[in-house]
Amino acid sequence: MYFFREKQIFKVLEVFEKMKQEGCEPTIVTYSALIRGYVGNGKMIDAWSVFEKMKNEGPLPDFRTYSMFIFCMCKEGKSEEGQTDTTITRINQLDTQAML
Repeated sequence: MYFFREKQIFKVLEVFEKMKQEGCEPTIVTYSALIRGYVGNGKMIDAWSVFEKMKNEGPLPDFRTYSMFIFCMCKEGKSEEGQTDTTITRINQLDTQAML
C-alpha cells in the first residue's frame, strides 16, 4: 500500500511479480490490497481487471473482498459501478454462505 500512496504503481507491480517469481502465490488479501490501491488512485479499469482475474483464476473473492470493493467505489464516487446485478447477487450468495 505504501507504493500506491506514493503513486508508484510500477513499484507495486514489480513487487507483485517478484513475489510470484519467488513462489509466493497471491492471496485474497494480496488481491484486495491491489484493488484498494487501484481504486484509490482512480484506476478503476485496473481494479476491475484484478477483480475479474480473481473470479476467473482464483482465489475467488470472498464477502470481505466484495464489500471492500464496493466501499472503495462508493468512496471514489463510483457507486453505480458497484450496483451491478452480478455484484449484488454474488454478495448475497456469499452472505448466505457465511451464515451457514
